[in-house]
Amino acid sequence: MKSYGQTLVLLLAGCGGTTPSPLPENHAPIAHLRTPMIVAVNVDVTISAEGTTDPDGDPIDLNFSVADGETFITHETQFITRFTSAGQYSVTLTVTDIRDAVTHLTHRITARDEFPNPPAFCSENDPCIEAHTDCEAGVCYKETVADGS
Repeated sequence: MKSYGQTLVLLLAGCGGTTPSPLPENHAPIAHLRTPMIVAVNVDVTISAEGTTDPDGDPIDLNFSVADGETFITHETQFITRFTSAGQYSVTLTVTDIRDAVTHLTHRITARDEFPNPPAFCSENDPCIEAHTDCEAGVCYKETVADGS
């Protein structure tokens, strides 16, 4: 009788016999979201994800979603939208890397029918009240960063 067990061991050893290295740990993307806090209706609004990256260097998809149902998937870091009626709107940025790690950020934007010209919701002497905000051309902008944890 032949012993097949020894032959099998030799065949496996002949294929290299090494275990492949495990993939490195996948880290969630680092998302940056910057939005104005108050806008006028029917005026273009720029939503920015500038600075969004993946710590592993993986390619990422940016998904901008607005509470009025508009969704925009891109590799670009800016999204332009407009609100056609006054109210409160949520804007969500979802960042997904090629290995499906995900980070979400959501901001609320108030759209107003009446808007001063030029806008003057803040100034150096009267800064924006909410944390993580800055004043640019009289408009308060909120900026937050998240890493998916």
